[in-house]
This record gives sequence, structure tokens and C-alpha cells, in this order.
Amino acid sequence: MKTPAVRSALSRLSVRQRLTATIALLTTLALVVVGLTLYVVESRRIDRAIESSLVQEIGEFRALQQNEVDPQTRQPFASADRLLQVFLERNLPEAHEQLFAFPSTGKPTYQGDPDPELQRSRQFPALVSELSTTGGTRTLRLAGRQYRVAVLPVRAGDESAAFVVVHDVTSSRDELRGLMTTYALLAALSVALIAGLASWSAGRLLRPVRRLRETAQGITDGDLSARLEVTGHDDLSDLQRTFNDMLDRLESAFVTQRQLLDDAGHELRTPLTVLSGHLEVLDLDDPDDVAATRELLMDEVDRMA
Repeated sequence: MKTPAVRSALSRLSVRQRLTATIALLTTLALVVVGLTLYVVESRRIDRAIESSLVQEIGEFRALQQNEVDPQTRQPFASADRLLQVFLERNLPEAHEQLFAFPSTGKPTYQGDPDPELQRSRQFPALVSELSTTGGTRTLRLAGRQYRVAVLPVRAGDESAAFVVVHDVTSSRDELRGLMTTYALLAALSVALIAGLASWSAGRLLRPVRRLRETAQGITDGDLSARLEVTGHDDLSDLQRTFNDMLDRLESAFVTQRQLLDDAGHELRTPLTVLSGHLEVLDLDDPDDVAATRELLMDEVDRMA
């Protein structure tokens, strides 16, 4: 509900300004809705792509574990650590992804771009240790960044190790944020351009109304000869024609009124002249002249009435 202050502020705006503001507001709302929809759809696509990438890496490791042999011995892999080593040598991670081998003994090794925050973290090894028995996928948050971690237990003989795929979700979404920043800048530029075009178009559309106002102001002094130039066939053109027809009727009425006043003045002027002339020559000392003049004046008054 609009407050009195808002209504007062709106009432001070011209029709052109109101149309421009309305179009700019509707355009902004439409672009915001499109932007939010784009962000949600693209975020879900990125999430699906990340999950698909994790599943693919796990699937490739399982395929190596089940179908391949050690390239050195041409025999099935004798240890989990050797299986992890061969897989890391053969495979390269996708963008924003790291492949980790947590061997049965020794420090973890990885393939991919280094991530110091992840390597210094204590939460990451703890999460891998937690999932090293059952496996699974979890979300890990470190220093404001989000990671998706998939752990696959690897067992060969008495050795237990873990194959880990880590995807940097924050880095993947940085591209989306850059895209949305570009979209926001283009949307703001579009709103400004549309508002400018709307203001120019509203000015052209309201030009007949402005001419009508100027013509109406020009007839305040009694000049009814002005007419609007009608050039179109739209609603505003019909309004101009109606206004011109009204001026025609008003001018005709004023002409008739002036003619009536002129005729009445003429009809009254002659008896008044007669009355004035007889009164000027009236002899007040002559009763007969007074009586005759009185009778004549009464006749003229009756005729004037």
C-alpha cells in the first residue's frame, strides 16, 4: 500500500517520467528473474557435472582394478599401493580436480594442481580415514571454500589403501560468478538504454497531448481560431480531432453570441437616442410639452421592453 509521501512524490512526476520509471522497473524485474533462473539452472548443471566427474574417476579406477594387470609383472596387482601408483601415472584429473592416493604406508600422493589449503588441512585426512572403510562421497568446507570428496577403499591382500577424488566446487563456481557479474553489468546497461529509449518514445507519443495543452492555454484570451494538426490515426489523433470539433462548436457559439449582442445593441441604441433627444429639448415650463414627451417616452420604453 502506497503511503501519502509516496503518492505525493509520484504526483509530482510527469506522465513521461512515470512511463519511463515503470518500463525501467519492469525491465529490471524481468532481468533479475532471468538472472536468478540462469544462476540456479547453471549451478545445478555444475553440481551434476561434478558428481558425474567423481563417478567417472571412481569407475575408471574400478575398471583398472578388475580388468588390468601390473605393466611391470604382467600379473594382477600384488598390492593396493602399486594399483594406486599405476592409476595416478596413467590418468590426469579434470579441471579443478585432484586425484589422491592414500597408501597403506607412507604419505599420500596426488595428481593435479596443488592446493595448499587442502594439503595443510587436518579435516581432509580425517574425512578420508572416516570413509576409508565404507567409501562414499562427502562435502568438505575449508577456509570458506567448498570441496566434494569421493573415497574408494582399495584392498589387495593384507593392504588397505584409499583412492580419493577431490573436486574444488568453489573454483568451478567462480566461472559462474564471473558470468553472473558480466550479466549484471550488461543488464544494468540494458536497463539504462531501455529507459532512455522509453523516455524518448514517450516524449514522441505524448507530443500531441503537449500540443493540445498549449492550444488550450492559447484560447484563454478568447482566441478560438487555433487548431491542432492531426497527422495520425491512433487514439491520440482521435482525441485531437475531437478537440478541434469542440473548438469549432465553441467558436460558432461565440460568433452567434456576438451577433446577438450586436443586434440587441443596435435595437436598443435607437430608442435610447430618441429618449435622449426628447429629454434634451423638453420644456419643463410647458405642461402640454411635458405630457406629450412623457407619452412618447413611455411608448419607447414599452417597445424597448
